[in-house]
Amino acid sequence: MRTIEEIRSNTKPIILLGSSLTSYNLLESCEAQGITVLGFIDPDYQGQTHLYGKPLLDKDTYLTKYKDLVEFFVATNWNPDPHRVTVRNNNKRDMLISWIDEYNLTAATLVHPTAIVSPGALIGRNVSIGAQTMVCYGAEIHDDASIKEQCYISHGVKIGRNTVIQLRGCVTGDVHIGSNTYIGVGATLLHRGATATPTIIGDNVLVHPNVLVFQDLPSGSTASLRDKKFSRVF
Repeated sequence: MRTIEEIRSNTKPIILLGSSLTSYNLLESCEAQGITVLGFIDPDYQGQTHLYGKPLLDKDTYLTKYKDLVEFFVATNWNPDPHRVTVRNNNKRDMLISWIDEYNLTAATLVHPTAIVSPGALIGRNVSIGAQTMVCYGAEIHDDASIKEQCYISHGVKIGRNTVIQLRGCVTGDVHIGSNTYIGVGATLLHRGATATPTIIGDNVLVHPNVLVFQDLPSGSTASLRDKKFSRVF
């Protein structure tokens, strides 16, 4: 885990592992931070020379010979859609993340320069934080998580590995979110301030867009506007 000062002191170029429809967002974020993107390594595009205007690089060369000169970031997204293409992309992301350990790579953390991140927050590797997002003192964001644009992550919040907080998501107070959880666009997770006990959102939880959650959600559950038990709990 690193502070924002340590993250923004990075001067190494970056290689993106995989790609997605949001690759342009990542490229623009790197450009705004003054980070050079050397290109992509993406096994789906063998035989091509460029992707999103950047060179496609040889995996065996750059994951071994030049790996100490650069940092790497997994650019393939994931979401809980059960469609076979989405499931296939989720598996691809898992494979790309496994390369970081397999090849002993240094994983980058990408924080858009318009994001406001407290020096007292801790952020893991291979994490992205989007434009105009605020991360407050004492927050913890663990490896491989993705915090999209215009989110608010309050003090005491803990976000687990490979969890996604979508656009304009809001997490306030002592809310602890597990791993592989997906918080939809505009959803809000609130801690009841009258108790010192954290609100626990488990692993592999799906919170649908615009849902307001006031209570614990067990691992594997879904919070939906159609589900009164979990949607607006006061």
